[in-house]
Amino acid sequence: MNKLLLGGLLVVVLLCQQACIAPYEEQLTDVNLDYRDSLFQEIANFQDQALKDSLLGFLEHPNPSYRYQAIMAFASIRDSSMITPLTPLLEDKVDKVRAAAAYAVGQLQLTSSAPLLTGAFDQSDTAGHYKLANRAILEAIGKSADPEYLNLLSTIQTYESKDSALLEGQAWGIYRYALRKMVSPEGTARMAELLKPSYPDKVRLIAANYFFRAENLKLSTLSLPLLQAFQEATDPEIRMALAIGLGKTQQDTALSVLLETLSSEQDYRVRCNIIRAFTNFPYEQVSLAVFSRLQDESPQVRLRATQYFLEKGESQDAGNYWRRAKVTSPWHAQLTLYAAANRHLAPAEQEAKNILNRELRNRFFRAQQPYEKAAAIQALAEFPWNYRFIQREGYKDTSHIVRGASVQALSKIANIPNFKAAFGNASTGIARTLANHFQTAVSSGDSYMMYPASSALQSDNQDFSSMITDFTFLDEAIGKLELPGEVGLYNSLQATKAKLSGQAAPAPSAPDHGNPIAWASLGELDLTPEAIIKTNKGDISIELLPNIAPGSVANFLQLIKKGFYEGRTFHRVIPNFVAQVGEVKPEERDDINYNIRSEISQLHYDQSGLVGMAHAGSNTESTHFFVTHSPTPHLDGNYTIFARLKSGEDVLHNLMIGDAIERITIH
Repeated sequence: MNKLLLGGLLVVVLLCQQACIAPYEEQLTDVNLDYRDSLFQEIANFQDQALKDSLLGFLEHPNPSYRYQAIMAFASIRDSSMITPLTPLLEDKVDKVRAAAAYAVGQLQLTSSAPLLTGAFDQSDTAGHYKLANRAILEAIGKSADPEYLNLLSTIQTYESKDSALLEGQAWGIYRYALRKMVSPEGTARMAELLKPSYPDKVRLIAANYFFRAENLKLSTLSLPLLQAFQEATDPEIRMALAIGLGKTQQDTALSVLLETLSSEQDYRVRCNIIRAFTNFPYEQVSLAVFSRLQDESPQVRLRATQYFLEKGESQDAGNYWRRAKVTSPWHAQLTLYAAANRHLAPAEQEAKNILNRELRNRFFRAQQPYEKAAAIQALAEFPWNYRFIQREGYKDTSHIVRGASVQALSKIANIPNFKAAFGNASTGIARTLANHFQTAVSSGDSYMMYPASSALQSDNQDFSSMITDFTFLDEAIGKLELPGEVGLYNSLQATKAKLSGQAAPAPSAPDHGNPIAWASLGELDLTPEAIIKTNKGDISIELLPNIAPGSVANFLQLIKKGFYEGRTFHRVIPNFVAQVGEVKPEERDDINYNIRSEISQLHYDQSGLVGMAHAGSNTESTHFFVTHSPTPHLDGNYTIFARLKSGEDVLHNLMIGDAIERITIH
């Protein structure tokens, strides 16, 4: 197989290809998107309805803006049969259009596309006419090509610091390979080189995230370069990613620097990641430092510290977790410490465990809000014999949040690795009891109970297929679903039925879309639309991006107009990751029974404060959105970005589970 060079590699650029490139036109050589334009709206509607044949004609439109938009529609639709019509656009005369084509091809993740991408790479473009396209090609190779191209990509040494686009492309490409669980010594060495201060900050950020996200790295010889990069970086978003990389080295020098930094670091996100990095070191070397963070000024850091003890705690300190739980705040951290104590108390300390669980049951009854009750349920699940209490009290609770948490807790119990040892001779009977509880949850009609119950019945830890032979309850539950809004649950229940019956899992059903883009709501926007999200902690301002994700913005505006988000709570907050809101209550399903299309763009999740749509699979977005605390580029290409933070960063970083939106206004 002939290998085609990327930049300084073995590139073969055919002269006939260059000869076919038309001269630059004097007009229509740039991409300008305007959601108010009627043709823009027509293309967006075709994308929303997945009308691929209608979109194809726009790939040859004389206006590059429409070519670009049609290409990006295919990047969201991700139909591998579109590789043929997209390929000629890799040599479009407009750089942004070429880049879009490379992005769309990368989204298809076809190994066969690698020669097409490398063939379109313009090595002779010393003037940078196609710098965006070349960057996109390098990244797309990382998304789609087989491992042999990783070695070629990693050994490019000809790009200089001024070649920022090419360096970004190389770094993104190696990073994308890592997300596909493909790493190489050459790629890791190149990313370590790109951490040096002589390279652009954007390139260093990508390289730092490589060391954050890549698995199975051999970093013992790279401890020093990572240490230097960590200490030299002034950008906390680079430092927080490198903190995780330093942890992976498992070197004493790295630990010393992390311990020293934890006490002086000003950015809470770096402190969170240092605690996360401590999971790579012996408990006795880091536990005191983590205990000190239980009094951190940031509630996110306090919560991250308690999560460390839940994950990595040891029995000799279980009593300490219990004592600290009584004086630590907020309640999220308290109950996580209770869970840690319940998990790590030695079996011999039965009397202490009984007292602790009695406290937790009392805490459940005293809890002031459902999320606190749900956390108490999860802490109780750390002692498997609580399964009776969890089912009895959780299933009958008036809140769907608590009911859902009770099923999740029972699922956790069913999946503990030492299930038989935990229950002894009673294990078989208890497994059958749990199976009955999951059947009850599936039959409840409450999606918050049905989803975790469906997943639990698919467990490999229990042989539920030998206990359940009548699938009537699954058929009845499937028949009562509100489609298309519950298509994710529909697919899960179908997979459960297949697993229990010993059949191959069926292909997931694609969601139907009968909710067209509400262009009238977008017509009311200013040129730079802004939404003010008023929470109980303060105001957050976000800039809406209707040119990038018109359907998502229109949906957001319609929900605001209905008052949907008023009083809605943040149900998912992960320290230094995201704050998410938008749960649909079971009684609201009739009113919110729809999905919208994913609108994937070339924007990267490479900064904090990006607002994305959550989903249960492509094209299942509806009401849930999240705001990022920090760069999260592993989300690229899969989650719609429809807004970005303008102000209120301090409010965002102080949100916790249970905090609420009071109202949202558009300006």
